Amino acid sequence: MTAIDTLKKLSALFESARIADASKEAELLVTELLCISKVDLLLKNIELSKLQSDELDVLARRRMSGEPMQYIIGRVEFYGLRINVGPGVLIPRPETELLVEQVIKMCGMPRMILDLCTGSGCIALALAKNFPQAQVYGVDMSDAALKYAVKNAAANSINSIRFFCGDLYAPVKGMRFDLIVSNPPYIPKDDIKDLQIEIRDYEPMSALDGGIDGLNFYRRILAEAPQYLNAGGLVVLEIGINQAKDIKHLAEDAGFGNIRFIKDYSGIERIAVLKMESQ
Repeated sequence: MTAIDTLKKLSALFESARIADASKEAELLVTELLCISKVDLLLKNIELSKLQSDELDVLARRRMSGEPMQYIIGRVEFYGLRINVGPGVLIPRPETELLVEQVIKMCGMPRMILDLCTGSGCIALALAKNFPQAQVYGVDMSDAALKYAVKNAAANSINSIRFFCGDLYAPVKGMRFDLIVSNPPYIPKDDIKDLQIEIRDYEPMSALDGGIDGLNFYRRILAEAPQYLNAGGLVVLEIGINQAKDIKHLAEDAGFGNIRFIKDYSGIERIAVLKMESQ
């Protein structure tokens, strides 16, 4: 069977399984397995070997069972970086790219950056690439996630990051930063059962569960942030739907007087930007 015939077959299978962007996902699976470009797929009459056909069948069944495509191919593109992902680490989203984009726009030349709940390291790596003068620290409680973070730093030839396994600020006790960023777990516990199967059944629960109201990590991050910020430093957080009001109250309780929110591509207040008025 040719690659283009295989593409048509997979597209039909994915559509029958109600996979969004069925044709795009089928194309990605075929081009990744064969290590070819989209142009070659469409214009060259490439024949698949039986081994390749069998392997594609296995990968297609994994996708139709609900496994995320990013886990199947083992990577995702994030802000110009190739980020390795797999079981045990959260898959980076476009909303998180927005956080990076906004930080780069608003920050001049931060020298010390802390990324809490770093996961795959995608935020820390993107900031390290765009702020080459900075020393970046990434912290996560998950050994599995940090293995991906270290691998991703090496894969992208970024050497200005140090990753630590630990509980939020514990590994950097006594240090101060110009910028603290985080995309912490923020899904309310009771809402997790309603998530897409790709997220609910495959991505790590520890990277999703934000407690009863989804705010557990924000309470701790914001309460301790002032003692880890340099004068004029910023805290920039990704937040969940309808959490802006509660985040504002938590930030005010922690002493932040300059608080604003940035909407994502769907008009949802997604990024919280916090600055201390004085310290």
